[in-house]
Amino acid sequence: MKINTSKNLSSFADLLIVPVFKEDLEKHPKEFPKALSEFLKIRSKNNDFKAELLETLNTYDIPKLPGQIFCIGLGSKKDITVKKVLNAAGKAGKFARSHKKLNIEVLLPDELQNYLQYFLEGFSFATYDAGKLKKKRTDKSEVKNLTIITSANVKDQIERAKIITSSAELVRDLVNQPANIITST
Repeated sequence: MKINTSKNLSSFADLLIVPVFKEDLEKHPKEFPKALSEFLKIRSKNNDFKAELLETLNTYDIPKLPGQIFCIGLGSKKDITVKKVLNAAGKAGKFARSHKKLNIEVLLPDELQNYLQYFLEGFSFATYDAGKLKKKRTDKSEVKNLTIITSANVKDQIERAKIITSSAELVRDLVNQPANIITST
């Protein structure tokens, strides 16, 4: 999976992941496009989405944004923890993998900038393909590009996340390979 950063949303992405805090439903962050803010405002008034921890909402019907939008609730800003970020990113990763999305963007709120490494780790762990070594597979899906939408410099966090996730994937690959390939020696 290739990880990039960008300051602007694109229209070519298959999926836009939007982590949402409860407070974001009342006062929308400056990073949110107007169409997304209006959508969340309507959904929160109808009690369709309250941004509770791991609560999800997805839609296809927001113009000028990527094809599908997946909002994941993070609860309150004051209660955010590494574990909550890992779990939310894992849920987003499972959604992306099960829907066979290849090009994904994440609209990163300012409050999550310090947690980006953990978000990337949780997302990567959830999109790992344990059956990638099987010969007879028809449903192979792999995220190709993950773009983080932020104006902050997060390159160090991305590099740390790449090191950790590639190491974990190597260990998983070693464990999942057959005994005639990975011998005791």
